[in-house]
Amino acid sequence: MSRKLVFGFGKYKPFDIGIFIGINVLVGFYVWMPTLSAMFSLKVPKIQILTQISQKCPLTNFSRIYSSQKIDDKNFLRLGDHVKELKNPKNPEKVPRGYLALKNGCNSQSNLQNLQWLLQKDLLKQDCYLIGSPPGSFRRQLALSYAELTKREVEYLCLSKDTTESDIKQRREVKNSSVFYENQCAVNAALNGRILIIEGIEKAERNLLPILNNLLENREINLDDGHFLVAPERYDKLKSLNSDLKNLLRVHEDFRVIAIGLPVPKYKGNPLDPPLRSRFQAHLVSHPNYQDFLQYLKIEFKNTNSEIIEKLCNFSYSFYTSEVSQMGLIDFPIENLERVFKIIDSVKGTSKSPINEIKLIEKIYPYGLLYKNDEAKEKLASSMIEKFNLLNKNNSEFELLSVEDLANVKKVNFKNGSDEYYVEVLKGECKNEANNNESFIMNKYHSNALVDMFLNHTSGDFVLIGPSGCGKTELINKFANFLDYSTQTMYLFKDMSSRDLIQQRITMANGDTKWLNSPLIEAAINGDLIILDGIHRLKDDTLMSLRRLIQDRELDLLDGRKLLRHDKYDELLNEASAPEEKLQLESKIIRIHPSFRIIATAEATNLTDQKNSIEWLNSEILNLFLYQQIEPLPLDYEHEILNKKFKLNSKHEQLFEIIRQLKQSGQTDSHLKHIGNLFTLRKLIRLSKKIEKYPNINLKDEFLNSCLYKFMPNLNKKIVDDFLEKFNFQPSVDSEKIEFSTIKKASIEKAAKIPEVTFYENKLHSKILNNLFKDYSLGENLLLIGNQGTGKNKLVDKFLMLTQTPREYLQLHRDTTVHSLTVQPSIKNGVIHYEDSPLVKAIKSGEVLVIDEADKAPLHVTSILKSLIESGEMILSDGRRIVKHLNGRDPSKFIEIHRDFKMIILANRPGYPFLGNDFFSVLGDLLSCHPIDNPDPESEIQMLKNYAPNLNEKILKKLVDAFGTLRQMSDQGLISYPYSTREIVNIVKHLDKYPDDSLPQVLANVYDFDHFEEQSNLKETFKEVMNKHGIPVGITKFSLNLAESVQLPNIKFLENLKFNNLGQKKVEKSKISWSSEFEVNVEKFSCDKIESRSEYFSELKSIYSLGAKQKLITDFLTLKNKAYVAGVKPMSVIEVDMDTNECIEVSLEGLFKGAWRSYYPNFKILNLGSEILVHEESTNETLKIDFQNLKAQKLEKSKNFLGQKISKYFQNQNDMNKMINFNENIKIQFKTGSVDFYVIDLLTMEEKRINLGSNLRVNNMAKISEKYLLGSFYDANQVINRDHVRNENLKYFLIDVLNDTVVEIERSLFSNENDTFLNQIEVKNKEAWKLPKGLQELLQDNELNSFIIVPSINNHFTLIPNSSDQNPKSFVCERTNPLRSTNSNLKSQIPLLKSIIDLDKNFILTQVSKETRPNLKKTSENTLGLIELIDLNEQKVKYLQIPKPYNFSAHDSWDFKTSLNESEFLLDSSQDFVYTLDFYGNIHKWEVNRTQLDNSLSEWQKMVQLNNPELQLEYFKQSPNTELRDFNGPKHGKIDADNTPHVGGNTWAGGSGGFDTAGLGGVGGPYRLDSGHQVFQISDDLKKNVPEHVRKAAREMGEKAFRERLKQIQMSPYEHEIYLKYLNNVKRPIQQLRNILESLEAKKKERVWLKNQTQGDLDDAKLVEAITGEKNVYKRRGDDPNAENSLNPEKPKRLKLIVDVSGSMYRFNGVDNRLERELESVLMVMEAFSGFENKIVYDIVGHSGDGFNVKFVEAKNAPKNEAERLKVLHTMLAHSQFCSSGDHTFEATSQGIKDLAKEDADDYFVIVLSDANFDRYGLSPKSYARIMSETDKRVNAFCIFIGTLGNQALYLKNNLPQNKTFICMNTQDIPRIMQQIFQSAMLA
Repeated sequence: MSRKLVFGFGKYKPFDIGIFIGINVLVGFYVWMPTLSAMFSLKVPKIQILTQISQKCPLTNFSRIYSSQKIDDKNFLRLGDHVKELKNPKNPEKVPRGYLALKNGCNSQSNLQNLQWLLQKDLLKQDCYLIGSPPGSFRRQLALSYAELTKREVEYLCLSKDTTESDIKQRREVKNSSVFYENQCAVNAALNGRILIIEGIEKAERNLLPILNNLLENREINLDDGHFLVAPERYDKLKSLNSDLKNLLRVHEDFRVIAIGLPVPKYKGNPLDPPLRSRFQAHLVSHPNYQDFLQYLKIEFKNTNSEIIEKLCNFSYSFYTSEVSQMGLIDFPIENLERVFKIIDSVKGTSKSPINEIKLIEKIYPYGLLYKNDEAKEKLASSMIEKFNLLNKNNSEFELLSVEDLANVKKVNFKNGSDEYYVEVLKGECKNEANNNESFIMNKYHSNALVDMFLNHTSGDFVLIGPSGCGKTELINKFANFLDYSTQTMYLFKDMSSRDLIQQRITMANGDTKWLNSPLIEAAINGDLIILDGIHRLKDDTLMSLRRLIQDRELDLLDGRKLLRHDKYDELLNEASAPEEKLQLESKIIRIHPSFRIIATAEATNLTDQKNSIEWLNSEILNLFLYQQIEPLPLDYEHEILNKKFKLNSKHEQLFEIIRQLKQSGQTDSHLKHIGNLFTLRKLIRLSKKIEKYPNINLKDEFLNSCLYKFMPNLNKKIVDDFLEKFNFQPSVDSEKIEFSTIKKASIEKAAKIPEVTFYENKLHSKILNNLFKDYSLGENLLLIGNQGTGKNKLVDKFLMLTQTPREYLQLHRDTTVHSLTVQPSIKNGVIHYEDSPLVKAIKSGEVLVIDEADKAPLHVTSILKSLIESGEMILSDGRRIVKHLNGRDPSKFIEIHRDFKMIILANRPGYPFLGNDFFSVLGDLLSCHPIDNPDPESEIQMLKNYAPNLNEKILKKLVDAFGTLRQMSDQGLISYPYSTREIVNIVKHLDKYPDDSLPQVLANVYDFDHFEEQSNLKETFKEVMNKHGIPVGITKFSLNLAESVQLPNIKFLENLKFNNLGQKKVEKSKISWSSEFEVNVEKFSCDKIESRSEYFSELKSIYSLGAKQKLITDFLTLKNKAYVAGVKPMSVIEVDMDTNECIEVSLEGLFKGAWRSYYPNFKILNLGSEILVHEESTNETLKIDFQNLKAQKLEKSKNFLGQKISKYFQNQNDMNKMINFNENIKIQFKTGSVDFYVIDLLTMEEKRINLGSNLRVNNMAKISEKYLLGSFYDANQVINRDHVRNENLKYFLIDVLNDTVVEIERSLFSNENDTFLNQIEVKNKEAWKLPKGLQELLQDNELNSFIIVPSINNHFTLIPNSSDQNPKSFVCERTNPLRSTNSNLKSQIPLLKSIIDLDKNFILTQVSKETRPNLKKTSENTLGLIELIDLNEQKVKYLQIPKPYNFSAHDSWDFKTSLNESEFLLDSSQDFVYTLDFYGNIHKWEVNRTQLDNSLSEWQKMVQLNNPELQLEYFKQSPNTELRDFNGPKHGKIDADNTPHVGGNTWAGGSGGFDTAGLGGVGGPYRLDSGHQVFQISDDLKKNVPEHVRKAAREMGEKAFRERLKQIQMSPYEHEIYLKYLNNVKRPIQQLRNILESLEAKKKERVWLKNQTQGDLDDAKLVEAITGEKNVYKRRGDDPNAENSLNPEKPKRLKLIVDVSGSMYRFNGVDNRLERELESVLMVMEAFSGFENKIVYDIVGHSGDGFNVKFVEAKNAPKNEAERLKVLHTMLAHSQFCSSGDHTFEATSQGIKDLAKEDADDYFVIVLSDANFDRYGLSPKSYARIMSETDKRVNAFCIFIGTLGNQALYLKNNLPQNKTFICMNTQDIPRIMQQIFQSAMLA
């Protein structure tokens, strides 16, 4: 170790020279002797010389510190070769004390070197900059040590973003109505020769510190009071020249500046301004030297095991090794090790420490919390702990035994395991019983937490970190109660400045300014416990302004006084000899009470799945406190607490079981975890209280309301629904009437504050009001949250009106501040007066405070209400405090909360498009939450009837349904505006008042807002939705498209018939039965209903679309308002409720085991009362399905029923076991070619076997009346094979099914030998023997009293007389075009066409195929087929044209034909409507009844009302820029280099609302050109005035520009056409996805208030400063400077799209279009993300048999134009076509997640598109689930199945995480899925 001379000397006299020389020789000898002895091997005793000056400093045996000696009047200090003269301070309180003996090791060589450097710079008169890492007090204490060593007075300045020029130079104050200037730290230091210590340089605003540049460089600065500081040399020179020094002030020659800062950009902040930096001399001061610090700790804590000290030191210093420092860990707070050892030293008991080493580490470095979502860093920290053998040797919990009161302390006795310990802690001085927290219920968890808090208390201040509602406040109150502390609370908020934490400036009654202590300062003086609630909300620089108070127990106050630690204060006063000196000191310094403590609370609010650390808990904040994590109370303990508070019942227990399972499920599901975290103990207490008083409440509704279920994304709703399915909730009947009355009668003076509102009751609102009253009567504050226009205000006003409760009203907005929330300041005669806000008025008077638009105010503002609700306390801006009880305190300073005071808060739901703040996340658990949604359709219609009593109810229903659809689209993110009830109310009120106005015209009042939003297509979407629901928005003229009709031909006599009555046939009867009931697998969904009379009026009323739910349909049935669809892709039958659009799909998989997969089964549906029968013709099996109870039974028939089955490979359609409907209970079953047929009676459960003759074989059978079957048979002896049966071989029989009699018709029934009756005939009328009037007219002179109608192939129908007729004649009505081909073979003659006879309604319906359709005048290529409707009354034949499905493909058509044998659609009728079903699952509802049709047309015409009456007054003005003569022809226009907006005219390109030039919103230009400005649209009338030659020229120029564009991007017109083909399919989804992406960023663009400005709006918080004349007293809106810091740029979201390009995608594209769907999805992503490159970075990789990382789009190199995007699609298609077989889904997903996790991003998303072909390659869903969930938890992985064979995708979805798996068989659903992915990931 080097030896240096350390000696002091003073000014000497001539006779002292000898003494001086002698002393120096002697000292030199002793100093250098050890070195000389080492050189010459001399043994010289070790000598150390030390002369202490003002402070005691511990001696060590390894270094010398300094030496000084007083000689005459002066002191000197020598450090090495440097000598410093010491001067006696004039203000001893300004000289630091007690820093030389601190842990910085002032007696170490490393510290001496730092002090020597400071001394050198001091002697050189240079200013210093101490820079280093990590953060901490070490550098500050070094500067203070130097000041203490040299006896220098110090001014301290802690910088923050709130620091202004007046805090540095001079501050204005008012005294005796005059303004005077008070010097601040920099000026005081300069004038008095002090050291100015500036800490936190990097935190100051950029433009602040340059004001010190001249003071640092030249020691000159201008002051606000007119004085000018000048350098001492210059001042002395001017003085010697007798210059005028009136306004000059001399800077002291000893003035120095020591700045302390952290390196930027390693740490947050602003880098040094180069001019400022050049004025400092920098010195690197890192953490304390390891050896010195270790030695210090061993000496300071002798009672602590040195092994533990070494282990913890080794561990902490390992963070700063080169290897670990590169890992990105947060700096370890080394200096806080001392606090940990204080805890160990304070515990008395057995020799074994009760605190394990890991727990000690977590107190100062809670790594589990810091890296909760960064698995790599958490593992690194854990491995370091294991490396240094810091293990959980003692993991037992603490148990608090007792707290004993001793003289000056409290003795806390506790146990750990079986060992008992105690610790003595400081106590407060408050023994008031009011401080007793009797409501606190102690349990083991609280006991352990409280002991931990007592241990932390022995060492100093600490922080409790835990989520809202976990009990932090209750624990602190109990802690204070044990230790006799009086508590004060400061509720912190984001905009709180460092000044607000310390002192607040007010004006006195005479106008003088005065500084008012904050609760923090008052607590420090009085020895109270101060609770800093919510330090996570503070800006870090604001909290760091308390660093000296927390670390040093010193603080410079704003009024010039200083807080000083109690021992330093006492020592300083003891040194003062004279009483006046003591009085002077007492006026400058304030003693900090030794019992003073700070307990802060914080939430890990920034700890989400998207963030890797708690942002507020950074390296600097870690140094301030000890940290204790408070977890939510375990459910068992919560149950114990509630059991003691309430009398629990079964509903309570069910609630606890729900929460228990919810939290258990939350361990594996992040969404359920989020919901579980909402149910805090506070919320459970509220629910338990409500259940106790109202045991019949609906527990499920309460649960869903508490977690805002109504506003969850659909994915989260599904997860919650699945979770709650396992619980059986008791139903509760909610009253439809309001069931409460006035609570109390208000006084006359308050009656004006009771609202009166027009309110129409409905079922939903009555339920809400009753629920509000229940919570209100329990003393709860209410939160109503929902969309705009849902009636929140109306409900509250009605509630207050019914309860006769007066209110105060407060509306919040973005500019609401904490100050304006509480008081309204104003200035009168130079004095600030504070007027109570509605909040304070309501608190005083006991009224209800209604706070509206609570989500619009910043969260840090509304969070202030938390203190008011939770603890009944709040600090007002004028210094007054709101408290629960006065308890004798001054009423002028304290306001007691009235016992009747309550709050009702209204807020919009969180999320886009409201762009409000998530109010619920901050205060949700403190309030009784009531989600307010739009009323259900029934309630909404009920309410609208009151607003518009004269309006047609059908119109009301259409409006309600249409707006309901718009709301669903808004919830799904497909449109941006959330339409509400408010819009409908305004519409119906208008229609009721002005009935002559058309509905589309009134609806324009709503959608005209979106007239110019071409990009969002909101207007078009609105029109489409309205049209879909039958509201013809956008129609410009009356247009009728009724079915074309022709005259029905006359009925002709056919022939005289002869009936041969064969009598009653012998039948064989046998019993049948149903199997036992079994449950069926079902899926529920909603179909899409489209009203069809939007553009024109026709018979087609509406369409119900099943989409791709059933793609191979076999049969169709309608019963009343239900439709049933059966099919085999997949095997299922669907029930469609055509009133509610709700569908139930019952799976038939496995229920017909003989239906081989190699041949599609053929399902037929028959009605059976309220149930249906499903008959499978190939297996002859029948199933009865009860859709109400979701159960089924099989029909068990006789064993030899219809003989043996024929292999399906040899069957044709005619071989099937057919079953037809005879009536509701009787079914007929037959097989073509069989000798017999069966009558099955499902009422008596009997079957009858009927045989007409051994040679007769069944050809076909049909029901033709309620009594008869018409059967055609052939003689087997005359026909070689049934395939050769001709018409002349057929015999016809009338079969009386009920009486078993048969009548043979011996003459031909038909006019043509090739004719026969249709394959399917259904008779709807119940009395078939009455002749309709119209039909009698057609018979002309013929008389026919009774008949049977038989539709046939060649005839509209044949009339068969009653078999009892004496002279039977047949008549025929021939058709023009036969319904068959000319081939005489019956197999090809009989198409599967159906005819429906309904003589009750006098019509006959018949299917007509497109090949045999009649020659109509109006035909369309989009016609799928025809319905021939014979109106017997009008004697007309009408042809209804069935439209082709819009999403029709050739493959779909093939599926349909395979199923239905060339029938293009299926036909049925029910009640007054006709229904058809096309092959794509579209059910068409036709209105054919003439009376109904006329009524509907009348209503439609009234609704449209296009004929506006001519008005008497017209204003018209033609724009001078748009006259015809002004059009000069299209041109590009001039380019404006400045991009200035241009409106109108025809000069500039990129303008708006002009003509001729390229731009937007104008007319006559060649093409569109967007310059990024607002668009001004000219009217359509002006556009029509453009001459045709101008239009033509514009088109030609546009085509030319288009060709040039294609050439520029190297794209041919053919390629562009292909590109557009894909693009047009996903154009709207692209825009919807872009809307979603914009919603993710919209809120981030919101501007904030910038304070301390020199212009703008006067800041209410700085009115006192304004009075004194300061400049920086304004605020203005601007971009958040912290949001877009160039040094800390915002990280983008990262998306990896993994696509399946395996061979199966290409192979099975013909089955379900999976590859096309994938290409469209990829194109949609590329198009939608274009322009968001700085927000979302994506890449696209594929997997196939060739590998798992086939790159298609590189990250940060997305395709820039259409050609590049098309190339990506071509590459994907080619790869899928030519790749090897195989699947690498697992490898691609795993590698994709790993690759993504390596990048630095804000969020991580991996989305996999797959075809669900797992089983082919033996891939396990469980393994894939592990890959998705466990590879890296930071990455949100999702899988979308876009193709499936059978139920593959459904099986995988059920076995994979529900919140991560989707099935998408329609590209249009991708935006909705994307939105759910983004929303659910953010919510988790």
